[in-house]
Amino acid sequence: GAAGGGAAAADAGEHWGDVRVRALILDFLPTARGDMSELVDILRENPLPWNLDVFRVNDLTSGHALQLMSFLFYRKWEVMDDLKMDEVRWAHFMGEIERGYRRNPYHNAIHACSVTCDVNYFMDSAGFGEEMDAYELFGLLFGAAIHDFDHPGHTNNFEIQVNSKRALLYNDISVLENHHVAAAYKLALMPQWGVFAKLEDDVYRKIRTFVIEIVLATDLKKHFDHVAALNAAIANREAADGSTPPETFNVHLQIKTAIKLADIAHTSKAKQLHERWTDLITEEFFLQGDQERERKLKISPFMDRNNALLGACQTGFMEFLVFPLFNAAAKIYKPESMEPLLEHLKHNYAMWKALAEEEEKRNAGGSMATGAEEADAKAEAEAEAKADGIGADGVEEMK
Repeated sequence: GAAGGGAAAADAGEHWGDVRVRALILDFLPTARGDMSELVDILRENPLPWNLDVFRVNDLTSGHALQLMSFLFYRKWEVMDDLKMDEVRWAHFMGEIERGYRRNPYHNAIHACSVTCDVNYFMDSAGFGEEMDAYELFGLLFGAAIHDFDHPGHTNNFEIQVNSKRALLYNDISVLENHHVAAAYKLALMPQWGVFAKLEDDVYRKIRTFVIEIVLATDLKKHFDHVAALNAAIANREAADGSTPPETFNVHLQIKTAIKLADIAHTSKAKQLHERWTDLITEEFFLQGDQERERKLKISPFMDRNNALLGACQTGFMEFLVFPLFNAAAKIYKPESMEPLLEHLKHNYAMWKALAEEEEKRNAGGSMATGAEEADAKAEAEAEAKADGIGADGVEEMK
């Protein structure tokens, strides 16, 4: 059962207003000065809206959105009290985590904040937050905050191709995900932080095991296995009961689904937010492509800034990764938690599909070489996805 989770959620719902939010901001960001009315207005809503503008929150907190939002959520779910951890020490430590994120276009502290906010959304709206133990609540929030810690701005495949120290250390297996956890824990265990010092060993081990599981689940190599497990659980429940009531699914399955949804959630955000995130990940891809060109490596699909195929890239990503996961999640979460996301997803997909068709027409009427390159790139990306055991099932129903 929950160790304070349900009570905390109820308490937050009653008291999450201007005064409390203002007090929390001053508690956690004592350097905050002047008019905080806009920040208070954004954060007063409980639960927070799906389309929370984390970019604006980051601006209003002078670049400390991850630090502040993590603190708000730990307070909301009363995690620190339940685990008897030093809240002030932890708050400062989360600032160090925030500083440890590199200034990549996409994989940065703002993305980590967005993912942390989105897992909180699912904990609230899907209802499983009330069923989580204290170590699970802490582990999910911490795992979300560190899931891309010290990200170098490259893919796992790039790390493997260049034989990076990380790839050699982790034997080419979930290279970056392993690094994110290891680097964050190396920091946490430094004597000047000692954030886990007061935890009993069995609780520390539970949390650590859970955080590792959460972060490694974000490796897209494991994406298709998770979708298959989700669909199997849904099929088993339907065969047994004839229905799939959300509250009957394993909590850990719902938790892992939440972190995976949150990690690719920009596809299901309102158009303005989605386009901003897409611009950022596209630039990060192009920067990798630039490095691949310099190293005389084969440029990864859709990472060549000299042959940008944004529509094809986004539709392929949505068809092979996003739709299957979101369609399955819609069957294990409460309908009201997923319906707004699915609507945004449909509209965003239609936008990219139209662009992909324009790209195809433009290439057909222009350079045959460019058209061939587009076909090759898309075929290669789709082949990689299919090799991992997933097709386009579920896409048609969302189009």
